[in-house]
Amino acid sequence: MPKFICLAILISLCLTNTAQAHRTKVFAWVDGTNLAGEVYFGGGERAKGAKVDLLVDKHLVASTDANEVGEFIFHNLEARDYQVSANAGQGHVATFAIAGSEFPEFVLSGSESTESTLRKPEIELADKNSDSCEVLYEAAMKKAIQPLRNQLDQYEANIRWHDVLGGMGYIFGLFGLWSLMRARRG
Repeated sequence: MPKFICLAILISLCLTNTAQAHRTKVFAWVDGTNLAGEVYFGGGERAKGAKVDLLVDKHLVASTDANEVGEFIFHNLEARDYQVSANAGQGHVATFAIAGSEFPEFVLSGSESTESTLRKPEIELADKNSDSCEVLYEAAMKKAIQPLRNQLDQYEANIRWHDVLGGMGYIFGLFGLWSLMRARRG
């Protein structure tokens, strides 16, 4: 009888798994001077109304709530290191770090008049155009890569069939070893 209880406990321990639906994740990206992102659970369901805090060195800078599709945005931020903390309630908290280097070095603005721009030397205009192209290129690349980063993060959060089959293989292997040892003793 004690062997049966030990076997039952061993099998139940091997069959347990973490609750993937309750793992909260937050993903954020830089969009110009804004910080945008989304909050979701491990299975891909969006965390509607989650409280999202923006922190600098663990000090609260700004706070907002995720909308109906789990998205949030912080406007007009300085280029510095931030931590995004999302709380979906009942202890479901996730964090994400954004490096200050992800912000553009400068933001293009329409504040300069065309007349003053035309009066500048040609060298300064050429430098500004190359800097403008570089900023636009970086912004376009970030916008193109962001969905791929998000998809990769969600892919890593899902349980895949090869994970399930691998777990079952371990269980059958341990059962086979236990059967072999029992047969040699008996």
